[in-house]
Amino acid sequence: MTIGIGEGRAGWVSRPVRRRWLPALTIAVALGAAPLAGCAAADRPAAAADSPPTAQVPPTPGQVMPQASTAGPEAGTVAAALVALRSDLEVTGVAESVLVGECVRQAGYPVRPSDPQAEPDRETFAAYPSPTPESAARSGYGIAGRVLTAQTAVSGQAWLEVDETYKAGLTLAMFGDPQNQVEVTFADGYSARIGADGCYADVRRSFFGDLGEYAQQSWAASQAFGRAIGAVAENRTWKAALAPWSACMSAAGQPGYAAPGDIRMALFQRVAAIEVTSPSDRVDRYRQLAADERALAMQDAACADSTGLDDAWVAAVAADDPDGLAASGAQITAWAGRLAPLAPQVRDRAIAAAGA
Repeated sequence: MTIGIGEGRAGWVSRPVRRRWLPALTIAVALGAAPLAGCAAADRPAAAADSPPTAQVPPTPGQVMPQASTAGPEAGTVAAALVALRSDLEVTGVAESVLVGECVRQAGYPVRPSDPQAEPDRETFAAYPSPTPESAARSGYGIAGRVLTAQTAVSGQAWLEVDETYKAGLTLAMFGDPQNQVEVTFADGYSARIGADGCYADVRRSFFGDLGEYAQQSWAASQAFGRAIGAVAENRTWKAALAPWSACMSAAGQPGYAAPGDIRMALFQRVAAIEVTSPSDRVDRYRQLAADERALAMQDAACADSTGLDDAWVAAVAADDPDGLAASGAQITAWAGRLAPLAPQVRDRAIAAAGA
């Protein structure tokens, strides 16, 4: 048996420990629809204490499980790729949401519910890495882009007034035919289905091409990052480097941050406080926050480099999960390589769509 699973805005991500509704399902529920393929709730597997919650199904008896290749990038290289892709992943996730909105508008559905927002706290981001200098310059943290999904008060009220027929049509436009799915079997033998029809699938194809390959790579990176966060949170070397990093940030005029995750938390709070009045106002507010975010990210990256915080994160992850990183290394490095050039391209498309 296989269960359809969905993705968070930035990949296959849910908050650790707590049960989470994934965004695609949250939208479907808001529409009054039954969950469709590619959008389902998931519980944290008991056997994977460091990984994000996933909807998984054990291999059937007698099933031949794909064997992971033993040849691939070294663990340190893969761990570094997990750092490099974080900001780009956030950017592409936001762009996906904006462009799905544009797609359903073109299909005749100009009104849709607000995107569900994560509820981050300091525990969520406690062991997040600093961005690399390259990803900081390219994408900041990617969080400012969430302003591009903000609705005006008028559009929010309009959603409250639509009828059930409209909601059903919007559901079909977003998620497509629930019988049209792509099934993926991962290296551990578990399977998942993602929707192959509708605006979500169309936007993902325009970004990534083959949906099966997209699912394999994004899943591998998400699972590895979940394990990495657990390893880093307990690593003494990384913890010891936090105080010098914080002092470096203060000396550069950015006081009050005890860890890189605190910056992400502060940015999420700023996004939540923004109210937009029009499409042009939405883009203006995004640009203002994005400039601040990029400056913070570049200083964060510089301090992480000078204090060794970035090296400590990579070393902790590589030492804790060498087998897992070896098994999924090719998928993760390929995913990071895809996202780096893609993020600026789809961000520009999202800005244009959000301002229309």
